[in-house]
Amino acid sequence: MFFDLIDFLLERKVFGIADLALEYIVDKNTQRYLMAEAKVRVLQKRFVDATNSLKKLLATNDKDQQAWILRGHAFFFMNNLFDSEECYIKALRIKPAPDDPTLNIRLGIIYARRKSWKDAKTVFLKICKQSFSTQAWLYLGQSLLRLGELSAAEEAIAQANILDNTNPVVWGLLAILCLNFGKKRILQAKFALKEAYKYGLADAALIEEIGDLLDKEGFYEDA
Repeated sequence: MFFDLIDFLLERKVFGIADLALEYIVDKNTQRYLMAEAKVRVLQKRFVDATNSLKKLLATNDKDQQAWILRGHAFFFMNNLFDSEECYIKALRIKPAPDDPTLNIRLGIIYARRKSWKDAKTVFLKICKQSFSTQAWLYLGQSLLRLGELSAAEEAIAQANILDNTNPVVWGLLAILCLNFGKKRILQAKFALKEAYKYGLADAALIEEIGDLLDKEGFYEDA
């Protein structure tokens, strides 16, 4: 009964009462208890505690796909890319493979953050074939751009821009893309940069890259 109550509360993000309900469960070593505890801890942003609960669960059942996925999410929120990727890969190796959009997009983000652009491209291509997501198209465009596939990158970034034309990072990537073509697309690059600033571009790495590209083309004042 308490497990059903906890599931009900977690669906409604009432994790404080869900945490209280955990105290009424006598056997705190069962897989069901450890999973419920981990879910509560993730919602409380107590990610280390969540990973510890799931470690205990997986020690008794390393084929629990959902436990690997949730542990991957907890590590992802801690910016522990290595352990997060390892958990996601282990989940994907358990058949049938999970149909989990959150897992896929976070795995792709991990590859992008690690600059594993070929892996990121593979993941986001798959996601973009299945759904319309600004984030997925943005990361696909970024991956293609870093791989030097400029035409394909432009298509992906344009699709992201269609889905959300107020996203400053999309405009920033578009500016970088145009600058990769040199002076012949400088007007488009400047327009994209103007839009990026209008919508609050604050990504220091992107801004620095745009400045370097402008400098390279001789537009020193803009740089």
